[in-house]
Amino acid sequence: MRKPEKLEELLNAAHNVVMRDGVTRLTLELVAREAGVSKGAVLYYFPTKNALIGEMLKTHLERNRQLWMDCLAQEPEGVPGRVTRAWIKSVRHCAGVKAQEGAGMLAAIANDPALLRIIHERIAVWKQELENDGLPAERQQVIQYAMDGIKFSELMGMNPPEGANRDQLIDYLLKLATPGSSL
Repeated sequence: MRKPEKLEELLNAAHNVVMRDGVTRLTLELVAREAGVSKGAVLYYFPTKNALIGEMLKTHLERNRQLWMDCLAQEPEGVPGRVTRAWIKSVRHCAGVKAQEGAGMLAAIANDPALLRIIHERIAVWKQELENDGLPAERQQVIQYAMDGIKFSELMGMNPPEGANRDQLIDYLLKLATPGSSL
């Protein structure tokens, strides 16, 4: 039986390798060395590098989802835009993904349609939740595209908004997600 703590240890080791060396240099051998286990132990959990990357991706998406749900718990019930505001706040609290990690993950995902499907499936669910949040459709779309732009620019390290500029942009999007607020 697979142990969750060992799985978490291996995922942490893989993350360390990716942050240090980039995902293109990620190997099961490096993960084993980083975790202080045999390659066979890594293979027990992850038969391939793509299986490992897929699990890293799922874990990353689930952590983001949990942060979103934690922010949602702080929003008042029954108020239009609460799901959207929680999403914006969760992105505010996320430390930007380093460009090296983001570009490497995108390259790995582009090479494996199964990994890309993981993202598509999660985004489809999240998009539906946002669309059912009670905000006017055009306002919701502007917020979604602006947030996607922030996340993508941070992921790729391509002129991301930083510091006070990022805070002001997110504050503006929060106002946009709050019915009756003056813009």
